[in-house]
Amino acid sequence: MVHGHQELYRGIAAIVGSVILIIIFITAAAFIIISLERMGSLATMMINHVMERNSVQSTIYGIESFWSFNGTDIILYVDNSMGKTAMLTAITIIYSDGDYETISRANATDIPISIAYLGKQYDMPHKLLPPYPLPPATKTIVYIRSSKTPVIVSIAVMTSSTNIAISSKSIEFRELINKMMVAK
Repeated sequence: MVHGHQELYRGIAAIVGSVILIIIFITAAAFIIISLERMGSLATMMINHVMERNSVQSTIYGIESFWSFNGTDIILYVDNSMGKTAMLTAITIIYSDGDYETISRANATDIPISIAYLGKQYDMPHKLLPPYPLPPATKTIVYIRSSKTPVIVSIAVMTSSTNIAISSKSIEFRELINKMMVAK
């Protein structure tokens, strides 16, 4: 009789041990699944971050901007050499007297502005409020009426995934005209 109870205890011990092993395996599998899921979301976040940085870099290197002042107008020349359309969302002008002006949809302004596109298909000047489209592989000229002398002109450009500010380079009026002639 004593011998029969030992077999019963061994059978119960085997069942309890099996249940404990099953619980350990399920816990380990759940831990592995959760860890892999988190690693996957981390990898996705890193890929998105790298893609965003690449988009910023391509916008910085793909859009070049120059400006000149001829006494009555600020002529802003924007060259979009990227393969996609960008939007010129704002123009900020800092004048020599310390005053500044931001031309954007949010800041209503009465400054006369006109825009022209260099190239065969974009020869018509427009009078628009920002944002101004900057078509791919196109040179855009923005004329801004100004009686004050500017010191700094910066533009804000938006692509489908990036919004970035670019400082325009100041060049002599003759150089700007030469750049425009070469572009035609």
